[in-house]
Amino acid sequence: MKKSNLIVCFLFAVFIVLSTLTYFFNNDRKVLKVESFIRNYFIEAYSILPKAFAKEKNVNLKESLNQDLVKENEELKKLLELNHTLGEFSFVNATILSRNVNSWLDVIVIDKGGKDGIKVGDAVVTSRGLIGKVTTCNKDNSIVSLLTTRNSYYVSVSIGKSNGLSYEYDRKTQVLKVKGISKNAQIEKGEKVITNGLGGVFPSGIYVGKVEKIESDTYDLSKIVSVSLEDNFDTINYVVVIGKEK
Repeated sequence: MKKSNLIVCFLFAVFIVLSTLTYFFNNDRKVLKVESFIRNYFIEAYSILPKAFAKEKNVNLKESLNQDLVKENEELKKLLELNHTLGEFSFVNATILSRNVNSWLDVIVIDKGGKDGIKVGDAVVTSRGLIGKVTTCNKDNSIVSLLTTRNSYYVSVSIGKSNGLSYEYDRKTQVLKVKGISKNAQIEKGEKVITNGLGGVFPSGIYVGKVEKIESDTYDLSKIVSVSLEDNFDTINYVVVIGKEK
């Protein structure tokens, strides 16, 4: 609430107290006339309070909308910058239409489909890295299964000179698990994790995230690496769908 509104509310409360005391302890007509004037003034002031609060609410709403627009413009700008780095791949820019989130399924629906050249298996990214792949392709829209889904799929990645497979997203710790890393591999926290193109599912060189934690598997035969994802998947509005090399 703005300072001016607080002052009006405070003065209104003071008036109630003063008018009550005046009524009981002073019968002078002049005082009552002054009291009547003050009462009318504060009744008028009180009548405009809802308008003042509504105006403040509208201002806050406008500020919130402006912040959202600035954020979306920034997101689009970064997406266009990403487009310039994808010259060797076919790609389609898309807008997220809806999202379905529950404990087992984490998918988004985008506004581009088969008629736009999108195919099942295409990688889906933002300016901050890989977020999933197309699992269902309709004529005018597509369903994207995110990396955060519990019905996870493998992504072949490289960490430095080592290769591994992401196989699970841990919702509790919010990290992507990567297995198959040699136990002798020299890996440090903060290292970049990128797709390596092995298996032919995802193009190589797509950023996935950074190493958060390194530990040995149950039998101490290899390492399991926890990868923190850069993007907040809950706030994404636009994506790029990447196809095969041109």
